Amino acid sequence: MTAVTKAIAPRKRATSSKVPVTGLSPIRVNMLVADEFRQEANGKVFVLGLFPDGVVSVNVPHDIAPIGPDNPLGIERLSLMLVVRGAVGLLNLSVAVRVEPDQPAQNIVKDKVQFSHPDGSTSIILVLEKFLTSSEGEKWVTVKVGDQHTSTHVFEMKRAVKK
Repeated sequence: MTAVTKAIAPRKRATSSKVPVTGLSPIRVNMLVADEFRQEANGKVFVLGLFPDGVVSVNVPHDIAPIGPDNPLGIERLSLMLVVRGAVGLLNLSVAVRVEPDQPAQNIVKDKVQFSHPDGSTSIILVLEKFLTSSEGEKWVTVKVGDQHTSTHVFEMKRAVKK
């Protein structure tokens, strides 16, 4: 399947000292999909080719054969940014991607991550090289943070026909 070529180290987001800390927040994970995310030394993230609606359109010639195992739909590079809020401490993180509905998910990350203050967030950037699928439609990303949180995020791949 797809290889993760780099997982950029998580950066902690500064929190306001005016916000009272009232205990642990529930863990929440949001996912963004783009051609590329770049994280600067100061923690700002630069985004190229954001797919704001989660639909990845891949340009293909109009006369191409139907998408299938012998003619997969693919993109050279696809980046996912996970923004984790409410997690604290050194926790296990696993990320799995299920590309085809009839196949099991494949782990792309399984590691310990140091998460920030409960009112802050940690951004994790994953780069998927040569992302191929034998079908258009939904792809599922399952994120597990420690023993406390599991969420599934969806993006869609479709062909954008070039004439």
